[in-house]
Amino acid sequence: APDPEEDEEKGYDGIDVVMENKRQICIFKQANASAEPWFWWDFVQKFDTECSMTKSTYDEECSERAFLDVGGNKLGGGLATLRSCMSSNESITYLAEEVQAQMKSDIVILPSIIIEGHQYRGALHAGSVLKALCAAFYKDYDNQPSVCSCSDQPDSQLMQCISENGNDVCKKGKAGDV
Repeated sequence: APDPEEDEEKGYDGIDVVMENKRQICIFKQANASAEPWFWWDFVQKFDTECSMTKSTYDEECSERAFLDVGGNKLGGGLATLRSCMSSNESITYLAEEVQAQMKSDIVILPSIIIEGHQYRGALHAGSVLKALCAAFYKDYDNQPSVCSCSDQPDSQLMQCISENGNDVCKKGKAGDV
């Protein structure tokens, strides 16, 4: 990764960005393996709020604190599993896979979300992304997954609504898709 300040003598370096990308991939994998895929969104929101280069908190300590603050110890293995992933060769494989996927899809910014062949530009907040995904059903509104009804829920109720209404997401698509 390029040096964020373009000055290798001060602040953060590209390795700091790579390590955080690696950590977030490990968290994503851990959340999915624990059947808690929405955990990653909670973590990213907390990390974005608490850990930044401008506040000099873009580091492992802040990232792990954000992980724990949003319930990381409830995931399989908690912090120990995250640290194990970070020190394993498997996490390097995860990074390589992400870079390959990025190059294959012509994505220049990670994380990226592609909806209907277009890169999503907006807040990486579960509600915002859900609204964008559901907007892709504008031509086929009657076939919109029920989870789309959650897009206007307040943050305090969003994840509960998604967990209650998300079961049909993969079953519906545009007209004719299954």
